[in-house]
Amino acid sequence: MSHPATNHGMQIRRDVPDGEALVGHGTPQARLRPLLLDIYLPTRPATAPRPAVLLSHGGAYHRGSKETDEFDHEGVRNTPVPAYCRHLAARGDLAASIGYRLTQELPGPPPTPILQHRGGVPRGRIDHVRGLLGLPPASDDELRDGVEAVILDVAQACRFVQANAARWGIDAQRIAIGGFSAGAFASVYAAYALGVPAAAVISLSGGIDARDAAHDLKAGTGKPPALMVSSEHDLPGIHGRTMALADRAATVGLPLRRDHVPHRPHFYDRDSPALLGSDSLGGAAAATTVGAAIDSFLDHCLHHPA
Repeated sequence: MSHPATNHGMQIRRDVPDGEALVGHGTPQARLRPLLLDIYLPTRPATAPRPAVLLSHGGAYHRGSKETDEFDHEGVRNTPVPAYCRHLAARGDLAASIGYRLTQELPGPPPTPILQHRGGVPRGRIDHVRGLLGLPPASDDELRDGVEAVILDVAQACRFVQANAARWGIDAQRIAIGGFSAGAFASVYAAYALGVPAAAVISLSGGIDARDAAHDLKAGTGKPPALMVSSEHDLPGIHGRTMALADRAATVGLPLRRDHVPHRPHFYDRDSPALLGSDSLGGAAAATTVGAAIDSFLDHCLHHPA
């Protein structure tokens, strides 16, 4: 059920159902549960349909929620997705925080495989988080099912918002998707592997496996430009999968901007310095912070598209 609340010039509609999906796969408790998102609506009147930005939280596919995904590493914290949503709504764009199934909910395999490599997913960070949550080790199949379920849930939320664009006064042709960590990976795959229509993709410490980049990211229309952000001391594997997307984008002519966050771990905030690594967008100004990089990218792709 949606619970509207007004907060600092915006209205937040919580727990908007965008679909339902299986949990408890292979157990007597198997059932369909609602998929929910929170909508951040600017209260400022608009003379035309607004752009929208749909963001998904991080948490190694095991923790975090649409309400918060703020984590700590040696005193350094990331900006949670809801804070980004509030900032975007204050700018005048509709924003949404997407909820999705977590791996320990046992979502089961997708109808059609998404990941090209059917072996194990990178599990170092995932095993660490499972330990923090008191969960036993999981099989490769269970972890892969969890990753693919998040991709499907993010794609479902994006399609739902696009289908209901008129309901919230947004422009269906100017919807960006993105997120942090697991949410960033899911958004990249939703756009480039599942072909969810999007005007832009924001990846904060996300990316794509090189095998999937070669298979899914092809030249032609319908591939949105991307902003890729990663940090100097990011998690193992993040840089490689960021560069897999960047390298493939250069090969097929996909516009992409890549920013580097120096001296920070995986959990960096929107005020962290951001250095421009590469830019094939054209016209995007160099940023000084992660937040400025996102704002500049969205201005270029949603507010002043070529």
